[in-house]
Amino acid sequence: MVKYWPLAVAGITLLSVAIAACGGGEEDPFGAEDAAPGSGEDRPLNLDPTEGIQPPPIDTDTTADPTETTSSEDRPIAPEDPTVVLEGDSPANQPDATPEIELRDGALNYTVQSGDTLGSIAAQFGVTIDAIIDANGLTNPDAIGVGQELIIPSQVGGGDGLEVVVDDVVVPNRPEDFVSFIASALDWVDARQSVGDCLIPLFEGWGMPPVVSGDRCHLVDTNLDGLSSAAIIFTDPTPSDLPRLSSDLIIFEPPEEEGEGFRVAYQLASGNDEAFDVAILHTRDISGDVQPDIAFQELSCDATTCVTILHVLSWNTDTKAYMDIAAGLIEIAGVISIDFSDRTGDGISDVTVTGAYGGPDTACGGEYLYSAHSGTFEFIEVDRLPSEFLACAIAPANEAFAAGDYQDALDSYVAALGDDSLEVGDFCCVAAELITFAHLRSAILLALEGNYDAATAAAQLAAAEDGLHALLAGAFLSGYAATGDIAVGCTTLNNEWDSGEHAPSVDTFDNFWNQLGFGLAAIPSAEELCPF
Repeated sequence: MVKYWPLAVAGITLLSVAIAACGGGEEDPFGAEDAAPGSGEDRPLNLDPTEGIQPPPIDTDTTADPTETTSSEDRPIAPEDPTVVLEGDSPANQPDATPEIELRDGALNYTVQSGDTLGSIAAQFGVTIDAIIDANGLTNPDAIGVGQELIIPSQVGGGDGLEVVVDDVVVPNRPEDFVSFIASALDWVDARQSVGDCLIPLFEGWGMPPVVSGDRCHLVDTNLDGLSSAAIIFTDPTPSDLPRLSSDLIIFEPPEEEGEGFRVAYQLASGNDEAFDVAILHTRDISGDVQPDIAFQELSCDATTCVTILHVLSWNTDTKAYMDIAAGLIEIAGVISIDFSDRTGDGISDVTVTGAYGGPDTACGGEYLYSAHSGTFEFIEVDRLPSEFLACAIAPANEAFAAGDYQDALDSYVAALGDDSLEVGDFCCVAAELITFAHLRSAILLALEGNYDAATAAAQLAAAEDGLHALLAGAFLSGYAATGDIAVGCTTLNNEWDSGEHAPSVDTFDNFWNQLGFGLAAIPSAEELCPF
């Protein structure tokens, strides 16, 4: 354990800040390539954004709920049944399945499967047997074989895309751009007055790629009126160089009165906004109003890391619209799992997200617990996962300090400083700054306890170094050592911000902590460094 012994108070010379020369300036030393979505196979915890991101496992809560959707493996699918969840009964819903149906040069190609006949294939696509015979030049219609590719012609109309008749309604040609998919799909839903098949014929006809994780479609009675709303993920079939799948989540709402049509009650992406790797996670009550909610995730990436954004849509009876009660509240990097079991014991599903990391050399993981209260989410706590990095050992100390648990914070800072096994990373200035910061925070907390000698010794250790936090420690020491009053020390420190040529800069301080990235919750702001 680090102990602070009194040292002679010497004159402190404020040195110029060295952060920019060591990776803390405009260039981000924690830069990394964009992350790619994982394969979905089980693999060990990996929080390195350069190694890709595995879609989080679907909800592990198996508690029975009267509004819970039910897998199609458990019972037959019935159109407009509000308790149905499609569990991949089509190749378009299987992330790892080899498609049996493809669009090639604007035509539909089907690979013959075991048990197929020309009659069953014609019925499946709403065309005549003669049309298939003519399109493929078949001389012996009874001699088709497994694995044979057949062209499925359009029964009606022309155009550059595919047209198929399903239930006497034409599947429209695929629009040229992804943003037009929704309007075209809505027209098709209105013409059929049904979402019971989750638009599977449309997706097959348009050649949409499989979703990244889970099921493409969930039928959910979100307002308990006996009618199913359809939450559907659209995926862009346009080839892209990005390692992520352009996606959009749409909710088609059934008509409330006779003569009305279906409507788009929610759309995630609009205009120039883009969403990636959208996955539906949960369709049970989370907000505590009995009505089922729709929880889903999307991935948002920049040059250094990817963040999983969690959305929870709750139906508002008064406005007859969906509210995202998790909007902007749950955004965590490096997510490896999302759980919806009741952790707080209030009978309502909570959200536990496991993940979060800093830069490539500061993998700070944790289990973040959120609970919905009064129609919105509240952060409850984080349980830190073991880490070998100094920055991650300091993170819980910062959190305790921010929460006012000053003894826990002091113990954590001292423990981190005394643990020689902790890795400090490969960047020249990060380790030195973190150590100096921990000494400074320890000095402030010791001063708060009234331990003048130990507080002065800790401040001198910090001020004797070079860099940003050493400048701040010198300012605190000059005020505190002369008076023994922590308020004077903090005032002296806070008066130093941006006050002279060699004074510490608020922007430099913020940039240093921001470059460490995600996973360091309660990162101190300049105003919160010494708030006494």
